[in-house]
Amino acid sequence: MELFVNKNYPLVDTRRNAYIFSGILILISLLLFFFRGLNYGVDFVGGTSIEVKFNSKVELEKVRSIVSSKYSSDRIQDFGNGNEVLIHVLEQNNEVAPTVLKLMNDNFPGNSVELRSVSQVGPKIGDELKVSAIWASIWGLLFIVVYLAIRFHWKWGMAAVAALFHDVIITIGLFCALQLEFSLGAVAALLTIIGYSVNDTIVVFDRIRENTRLIKRGTTFGEVINKSINETLSRTVMTSTLTLLSVIVLLMIGGEVIRTFAWALLTGIVVGTYSSIYVASPILIEWNAGEDIKVK
Repeated sequence: MELFVNKNYPLVDTRRNAYIFSGILILISLLLFFFRGLNYGVDFVGGTSIEVKFNSKVELEKVRSIVSSKYSSDRIQDFGNGNEVLIHVLEQNNEVAPTVLKLMNDNFPGNSVELRSVSQVGPKIGDELKVSAIWASIWGLLFIVVYLAIRFHWKWGMAAVAALFHDVIITIGLFCALQLEFSLGAVAALLTIIGYSVNDTIVVFDRIRENTRLIKRGTTFGEVINKSINETLSRTVMTSTLTLLSVIVLLMIGGEVIRTFAWALLTGIVVGTYSSIYVASPILIEWNAGEDIKVK
């Protein structure tokens, strides 16, 4: 099935504008990261995370005020229909959850409260998880470079990783902007985005390699890349659209636990699709400057 009848869109010709657009997004994301920061979840900062469910909707500010009178609350947010509340406090001991539940029952006498879940993470474990998450990402990127270097060429591997950095930085920027909870689930989402994005890039790279034979007939490398992107455009858009529909369903009905994961995937799929067209492949043109590529 082909979505696009015209297979000669001048996508490569607009790469300069795409570089500027990507640069602006990356700059904004970095500024948000350094000045606003990530909203680290209990997995990374330590503390106690308590999920409670009220019989009816409650006023979040009142819950926040009640909890803050007893504990150093780091984050309190509602979800679902407004009757489910996630409470994260910095203290961690076995008395925190029963005490919070008692506070809720005492201050909301006409609104029964149910304790749904409790999780505790120490600060040392949180730091170890941060380091592990960073190393998991580094090793993932390294193996991608090695794989693409073996399958294609080392420059192709570096171009793909540049696109992955582009995708991850912009996704993290969204987390900073919306102050979404950055937990181990978010890290899993980032690694999923990396896998999804590099798969899109490999599809285009495969087509570029197949079409490099046209260079001998007088076609420039830039024209080969543009032709290859156009030939895979329908597949890229259809795959991304179908995946996005699934993620949107997760975002709408998945609940608070899966929401940050869904937000990360939503952003990553959109940005990853864009980068496979306008970042990874066009970078090869800049690095090769019209020279013939010897593909392994």
